[in-house]
Amino acid sequence: MVVDARRDHSFRVPRPDLSAKFGAPNACTQCHKDKTSRWAADAVVKWFGPARSTNPEFVGALNAARRGQLDAEQLLASLIADSAKPGIARATALSLLPAYLTSQSVPAVRAALADSDALVRAAAVRALEPLPQQERVSMATPLLGDSVRSVRIEVARLLAGTPTQLLQDAQKAALDRAVLELIASEMATAERPENHMNLSLLYEQMGREDDAKSELMMALRLDPKFTPAMVNLADWYRAQGRDAYAEPWLEKAIALAPNVPDPIHALGLLKIRQKQYAEGLTLLAKAAAMQPTNVRYSYVYAVALNSSGQSAKAIAILEEAHKRRPADREILSALVAFERDAGNVPSAISYAEQLAQIDPNNPETKALLTALRGRRH
Repeated sequence: MVVDARRDHSFRVPRPDLSAKFGAPNACTQCHKDKTSRWAADAVVKWFGPARSTNPEFVGALNAARRGQLDAEQLLASLIADSAKPGIARATALSLLPAYLTSQSVPAVRAALADSDALVRAAAVRALEPLPQQERVSMATPLLGDSVRSVRIEVARLLAGTPTQLLQDAQKAALDRAVLELIASEMATAERPENHMNLSLLYEQMGREDDAKSELMMALRLDPKFTPAMVNLADWYRAQGRDAYAEPWLEKAIALAPNVPDPIHALGLLKIRQKQYAEGLTLLAKAAAMQPTNVRYSYVYAVALNSSGQSAKAIAILEEAHKRRPADREILSALVAFERDAGNVPSAISYAEQLAQIDPNNPETKALLTALRGRRH
């Protein structure tokens, strides 16, 4: 499960119509390799009639989310709220929702926290991550008493390190118990470096800096070639203001895994912090090119370009990223700012209007759009 995407192991009725629409695999053309999905879909219609292809499905919502489409939030919220759909599909929708979460979809998450399916409840807890801390506390703490351990563990993962003044005494005690359950769950497979990296992230969140570093070092003792721990260790040194110690770990990670973009991206940021701009930009560009589907890399590269005075190139990078994921608010916000600063007010307004379409209740977006329209006149 580390290398390959997790499958749900189900045997479903083939839907070649969905393959033709979304590119999902189907059993028909796995055998008829010389035929297209459209051919298979037409055959199904011929045998069973057109009604077969109108049966409810959830591929559309998940596909929209993974492609960053503008209707992703609405489709995900609808899927999450549909109790007739499989729990694993609704939990998957919840796992994808944080990238799109606004006040419009929060009610779907709130309802999912009380769902009868523990898989859905646990995913709903994880979906609270983008919310302000006080909202996370008020919505998640009731599940510290959930009957299912995996749900309590997710609450612990979400709320660990919460300032004590935000919790009542009973909640603090329940959270402490849940954190212990979380630690025990990771230690159940303590021979795996991944579990120690998870513990490091937990301790970092709790402000236990020395413990966080110790867990990363344990992960590397278990697997000296475990590059994710090297990247996280470098980030630990960065947070301590010790980039000189971080750089060798990133260089080692790149040497071990030259086709993995994470350490390249991290080293690029380090070079920018060291004011080695040319080298830093080259590394950020390389990471973005290696994984174009991760528009966060494109965003960071564009910000660095803009800061170095290359605003036109930065805008071009963001425009390409926007085409790949139209609903990414970070990309849109940067496009608004860069176009505005470059004097391209009509373009800035256009992108701000797209932001408002995604999150119409956001007061900051409304104020931004009003200000831009005022500049146009």
